[in-house]
Amino acid sequence: MVGSSEAPAVFAKFSSNEIIGEMGRLLFFLLDAFSGAGYHIKLFDSLPHASLDKYGRLACSLENVCVTDAIPSETSEMIYL
Repeated sequence: MVGSSEAPAVFAKFSSNEIIGEMGRLLFFLLDAFSGAGYHIKLFDSLPHASLDKYGRLACSLENVCVTDAIPSETSEMIYL
């Protein structure tokens, strides 16, 4: 945690499309667990949008989830998925 007032953060970048299997349920439940625990999640925009399906698109709209096309410059205090 970069400061005591900041919420913990997660950077998620997936190198294969297996995470969007099951209509995106895997991605949804993984990100929902971190979101529900108060983490701020930066999801790297590397997944094909056409393949996200129902739950994958829903995962991108979860509270505290931000889709990004840039890797954060400082990740030493982040969890990396």
